[in-house]
Amino acid sequence: MGPRQSAHDLIGDAHGAVVAVLGVGLHGLVGAHPDGVDVDAGPDHIHGIADPDPKWDPGQDGWYNAPPPSGVGDARWTANSLPDPATFPNGWYWLGEPSAADYTIGITPAAQRWAPDASTPSAPAWRSIFPYKPSVWPHVHYGPGGQVLTISRGVRFNLQFVEHMWMDWGKAMPQPFTWVFVAVVMDFPTPTYAHTLLDMGRDPREVGFPALTDTQAMTGDYAINDGEGYRNELLISRDHMSMTSEDAPPAGRILHAGFAAITRPRMFFGVFDSNTSLVGNYSRDGKWATRGAIGNTPGYQHRFNVMGRRKDHISSAYASHLVVFEARYWASALSVDQLNEQYDQLSSTWKFGEYA
Repeated sequence: MGPRQSAHDLIGDAHGAVVAVLGVGLHGLVGAHPDGVDVDAGPDHIHGIADPDPKWDPGQDGWYNAPPPSGVGDARWTANSLPDPATFPNGWYWLGEPSAADYTIGITPAAQRWAPDASTPSAPAWRSIFPYKPSVWPHVHYGPGGQVLTISRGVRFNLQFVEHMWMDWGKAMPQPFTWVFVAVVMDFPTPTYAHTLLDMGRDPREVGFPALTDTQAMTGDYAINDGEGYRNELLISRDHMSMTSEDAPPAGRILHAGFAAITRPRMFFGVFDSNTSLVGNYSRDGKWATRGAIGNTPGYQHRFNVMGRRKDHISSAYASHLVVFEARYWASALSVDQLNEQYDQLSSTWKFGEYA
């Protein structure tokens, strides 16, 4: 049994069984990025709504569980549309193309990519290959007093194997656009580690990057030429998150918003919109958002995206340790009011208020 099997079995067990509270407390973060930061502390701003998960009925070509007024985006990917890991022999599975190397040759087609939700069928799928495939597991939160909260499935990205997925829109598209994610940051391996939620990146095979074994992926630090001059970067550090559209942004064109390093879900977002861009994250632990300028010339259009690793790197130093439950994309700039209504729905769907 190779490291791709044995090591991940251990990592997978730790995902559900350990809940750590890391970093400084909420009040220690308020002053970290004082300019343009909006902080709303505590769980009272979570507005639960009945039967919250929007569901599309392809047969009726309509919703039988409607989304908020701002919809679910021009593209939506939800873990709820993936196969239930409970139906697999070990209670989890790799998400990506079949491979003899990880014993997935016969895996069901629905587990070979993260396809878009039925409400946005023309959107591209997120894809991956061995040894970079993330996995799909139940997400189990153990709280005080014996509390156990189980979410039926989430997509787990581990940094040890630089687990990541990529997608291609098929054409270059300009700003404005908006990304919204629901995710949990599982831990910080070092005090300065930055998890890559989103960036520009491509299928390694398309840019001539050599195939790696699982051991090579786990132990190496490789440069990959992703071949484009822009970024769609959303990074999560121990006390802040950041956003930029450039490889080397000048002063004032990288945005920072506060972040509380607590192992609970939150809604992360980036509104890529030139001088009125917005980055932030909302959770029961607080709301942080910062508005400002990012690069917006034709060179900063976007086509290729990667989730889980940094542009031009295949290295555990530039990867992520996340559980992602949902991603949404709009080819427009969402307003603060629209982000708030997204939060109301997503925090209810993914049970933010039930984490102790």
